[in-house]
Amino acid sequence: NISSKSHHIKDKYYDISLQQQRNILWKVFDRLERSSSRGLTKQMYEEFYGLLPVEHQQRFERLGGFQGLLQMSHGGASRSYIDADDFEKALDIYAQMHVENC
Repeated sequence: NISSKSHHIKDKYYDISLQQQRNILWKVFDRLERSSSRGLTKQMYEEFYGLLPVEHQQRFERLGGFQGLLQMSHGGASRSYIDADDFEKALDIYAQMHVENC
C-alpha cells in the first residue's frame, strides 16, 4: 500500500542521508589524520573544525567539541588525541543529529 511504500522511501532517504554525512566528515578527518601517527590532536581538531561549515561546527559543539569526543573514546579524556575508532563513534551520533536536524 501507499503508506508502507512511503515509509520505506522515508527510511531509505534517512539511511542515505546518514551515510552522506559520514562520508563528508570522514574525508576531512582522513585528510588531517594522515599527517599524524595516532589521530587528531587538539590543534588538528581545531583545523578540522575550521574546515567545516558553521552548521556542522554547531553540532560538534553540541557534542562537546574536542573534549566531548575524547569522553566518547575508549581511552577517555586521559588521552590527548582522537583516533579513527573514536571519530567513528562520534560520527554515528553526529550524522543522526544532522539528519534529524537536532
